This record gives sequence, C-alpha cells and structure tokens, in this order.
Amino acid sequence: MIQFPLLRTQRLEVQLQELTIGDEIALCQFPEWAHEQSLSAFLQRVVAKAHPLLDDGSPDPRAWSVGERLLVLAHYCIRTREDGPDFPLAGNYPLSRYLARAQDWQAAPSFEAIGDTWTLQPLSGAAAEVLEAAQAGRVHWVMGAMAAQLMRTQDQDRPDPVKYFEAYQTWLTHRIATMERLPSSDFTILFDAFIQAQQTQFQFFKTWFDDSGIIILPKEAGSEAPPARFLITTHLGEAALSIAGKSRGIAGELVSTI
Repeated sequence: MIQFPLLRTQRLEVQLQELTIGDEIALCQFPEWAHEQSLSAFLQRVVAKAHPLLDDGSPDPRAWSVGERLLVLAHYCIRTREDGPDFPLAGNYPLSRYLARAQDWQAAPSFEAIGDTWTLQPLSGAAAEVLEAAQAGRVHWVMGAMAAQLMRTQDQDRPDPVKYFEAYQTWLTHRIATMERLPSSDFTILFDAFIQAQQTQFQFFKTWFDDSGIIILPKEAGSEAPPARFLITTHLGEAALSIAGKSRGIAGELVSTI
C-alpha cells in the first residue's frame, strides 16, 4: 500500500489514501466529457480525511477551488506514477512547467467597474460541474465562469452549488443571460479584469477554457509549453483499464478497446 504525506495548503489539510482496484474500475466508467464529475468522484474516493483551516472552508472536494482539486490530483500522481514526481503533463512537458506550488490562496481581488464593486471568487468544483453538464463549448465555459466568479456586494441570492445543485444551475443560467445582455463596452471592462485576475491571482495552476472545459496553462508567461488537460485517467493502472476494456488515447483520455 502506498503511503502519502499530509498535504497542507493555506485553506486545507488533506490526507490521501490509495485507490482500490474497484475504485479505479469505477472511475473508468465515466463518459469521456465528464472531466469535472470524474475528478469529484476521484477525490471523494482518495481523500481519507480533509480538514478546512479557514472558517468558511469545507471538507467536501466539490466545494474546493479548481486549483485545490488539481493540486490534490497532482499530489496523488506524484506518489503513484512510475514516471513521477515530475511526470509529463503535455507531451514531454513536465508537471513543473505548470504547477506553481507557492502560489496559494490569496484574498479575493476586488475592482470598480461599470458602477459597481466586483470581487473575483474562486471557481468551485461544483460550479465547474454545472458548466460541464451543459456540454455547450468554450463560449459557455468562459461566460459561465465569469458569471460564477464575478460577484457584487448585492449578489446575495446565489445558492450553494454543493448543497443546492439544481437551484444553482438555474441561478447560473439566468446570470449568464444577464452577462450576455451587457453593452459590449461594459462587458469588455469586466472581461479584461477577469483575464488579468486569472493570470495573476490563480491558485497553484493557471487555468483557462476550451470547448471541453478547463485547461491548464504554463505558469510562466511566454513559455513554449502547450496548454494541458490534467485528467484523472493519467494515473489509472493497467489492470483496471484492461478489466474495464479501456486504453489511454494520445491525450490521456480513455477509449474503448472492445
């Protein structure tokens, strides 16, 4: 059995445990597009104990930020992959090109724009699952992330996406529609601030979006390393893949062998 050192961040202490073969086989069954859902399932199986260090924290991995979730996945892979700890994440480009371990939680940045004070909140795993479920492409991911993360003081009606998933889906759909009705000049101001914050206030990984969801950007500006998608399938064992009738594609995705 593989032992894992305690993972500690500014917001969390997390103790991991090795997946069972049954866990790995179950994780092989998720549809290819369900990256966030399968990551939540992975975290729920692999986390033996999680202790929030801040008053508003949660032990539920679906409440963690996208960056925290990816850090836990990296922590697991570092100990379990034969080509670790600096395993390749995109082609021959290793994890160290993408992971900024010292870039931990910061106070949510605020800025003045179009007559309001806006605060950029982290994108939670549950919110990412809502965006993923629509399977609506890059535009939906970008607009949805902005709607989910850019909050004003008066925005007190947001349901908790972990506790009230369907209500949050409805709320976010309406909020995306509101964003789409903004005058172009006003939206551009918000979009520029959103991009700036994504590049400077990120947590562990710089992230952006493509048609399939969240992608990871190299941590250093101007790097030749390409964007990467950090899939849970990268650590699944050959025995589980064989039993489930799956193999890894070029990008690490699972494809059926039957």
